[in-house]
Amino acid sequence: MFRQLIRGIAPFLLAQAGMALAQADAPVTPADMRRHIEILASDAFQGRAPATEGETRTINYIADAVPRPRA
Repeated sequence: MFRQLIRGIAPFLLAQAGMALAQADAPVTPADMRRHIEILASDAFQGRAPATEGETRTINYIADAVPRPRA
């Protein structure tokens, strides 16, 4: 199950990391990526199935984790 999660989430997180690198002063480290994956894989996100509280939590986490463009 963990491998399926990584396959599903990794491309999205990598794309977000690339955007963050373009916008942030500090690069995204492998430790940062691992921390995000561990958080999203935790039981607190309840499987992240569509139309569930877990999906809402996941969306909110990702929205808060992605750096905002500078004005």
